[in-house]
Amino acid sequence: LRIPQRIAVGRTGRAAFNARPTGNDPKASKKENKMHASKILKVGTNRGKPRAWVEGKFLTDAGWVRGVTYDQTIEKDALVLSARESGKKRVAGSVGRPVLDLNGGYLTPLFEGCVTFSVTHDALSDQIVIKGVK
Repeated sequence: LRIPQRIAVGRTGRAAFNARPTGNDPKASKKENKMHASKILKVGTNRGKPRAWVEGKFLTDAGWVRGVTYDQTIEKDALVLSARESGKKRVAGSVGRPVLDLNGGYLTPLFEGCVTFSVTHDALSDQIVIKGVK
């Protein structure tokens, strides 16, 4: 099973799916060694609904740049974002600052009673998991 890596290409900054780099590229091996990355962020609101806003270096380091497509599912009190070539959703933002802006009523049960949430990237499955932190 080969897991694709996303890289920004061209002037548009859209993502393209390419095979993982091989050889002695020090940046590639450093990225491969980082299996999990986590961050705690504040739950926001938009029109009275919870909002999870993730941007910048966390996404870039995970390989989730502008244009990457993904699917989202709710599993065991967590929102799971899975990178897919034919995903229904897309990472927004700019080339240097990718943005995941998740908001709506579907987040209410996940963030009920929470002021913050954790966002974790699993490099093996190329998933981002978002959970409310009480």
